[in-house]
Amino acid sequence: MGVPVVVELFVDALCPFSLIAARRVREAVGEFEGAARLQLRALPLVPDPARLERAAGSREGARLVLARRLEEASGLTGGENLEVGVAAFREGRLRVVSSLVPLAAVKWAQAAVGDVAAWRLYVEVASRYLEHGEDVGDPSVLADAAREHGLPWIDLIKVLEQGIHGRDVARDRHHARTLGLKATPSAVLDGRVRLEGLAALDEYREAIAQRLLWQSRKREASTH
Repeated sequence: MGVPVVVELFVDALCPFSLIAARRVREAVGEFEGAARLQLRALPLVPDPARLERAAGSREGARLVLARRLEEASGLTGGENLEVGVAAFREGRLRVVSSLVPLAAVKWAQAAVGDVAAWRLYVEVASRYLEHGEDVGDPSVLADAAREHGLPWIDLIKVLEQGIHGRDVARDRHHARTLGLKATPSAVLDGRVRLEGLAALDEYREAIAQRLLWQSRKREASTH
């Protein structure tokens, strides 16, 4: 077996399409039994909720923007549980939070434990916000999500207070810009092949398979 195909998936904690993509890509990667590897990258679309509120005209308007995004995604396979989040935004029970804090938590898990832990924490956090209406801008909610997956949640509280992994989020955001990516979700395979926007599970599978085939042909050519 050669070097695994690296699938970088750029996500945002407030994006329902990112949550669906994270589940689909993880399933696709798992089918290749170690020949592909998933790395989550942070691309915060709402670093400053106040900016979204100004653009939408009010705090309520910002909530309605996210409610409409969830409604768009709720009709897709994997988006069936988003109705709770839609209602929470429309009824004013859930505030628009900064993407930076939950994404910093994900980057902490990635640095401390690895890519699989980061994926699990991302899905847990995004699900709590978008599918269960929990305030993931609250560090205690993020700590509880970490504890749910056996992660050292006290360490998470400390690093969030110190802002350490905010720098990792900034680096991922810069990386996205160098690749010309502006929206989530976006998948990049080996820094070359791109799938921008939410793709079907079969599309993720096919992209990985094609990349592995390209690697195999390249190895064969180098031996002749």
